Amino acid sequence: MLIAGLSEFLIIASLIWVAIKHPFAHHTHLRNLLFLCLLITAVAASLGAIKYLTAFNTLEAHSIMTYISKYLAMPAISLLTLFHFNNTATPSRSLLIMIRFLIGISILSFALNIQYQLGFINDGVIIFSLILACWSNKSALKYLSIAILCLASTLLWGAIITDQNIRTGVFHSAVALFFLFLGTAYSQKNLKTIKIKR
Repeated sequence: MLIAGLSEFLIIASLIWVAIKHPFAHHTHLRNLLFLCLLITAVAASLGAIKYLTAFNTLEAHSIMTYISKYLAMPAISLLTLFHFNNTATPSRSLLIMIRFLIGISILSFALNIQYQLGFINDGVIIFSLILACWSNKSALKYLSIAILCLASTLLWGAIITDQNIRTGVFHSAVALFFLFLGTAYSQKNLKTIKIKR
């Protein structure tokens, strides 16, 4: 599983990129929440690299961290992105209601997927949050759109690629590209803000 293991490092590198480009310099709680979500995902990726590249048995720990990353960290990152691109300083009442609704759906999805295979609910929350973020801010539309396409493409690999090693490697690469373009989208918003201030 060499490809699957090495591709985990792509995710870790892209998470570092998002951490560097994060948009919450003046919002400590939001920044800390984002960093926590990135850390959870990085731990899951690190355990995956150990599982695929070494003889150490990290299967159970990797499965638990991947579950937390998929059903808590990823929706939280997407909702933080939505919140950011809808003007963090003065969010509208309708935006706050929408975010709370999506948070509720995410928590429900986290609980239900312990027993049932309902991953589409979680995927829907993530993609819907990012689509709303695209609509609300044109400065990063291109990069957010590509990020959404990269993430959505992960739903296809199971049906297209039969080799598990290659399929996992492609999946990890798509997730890494998602974070890469997400960080780039943050950069575009930050650049626009700096220009306005000047």
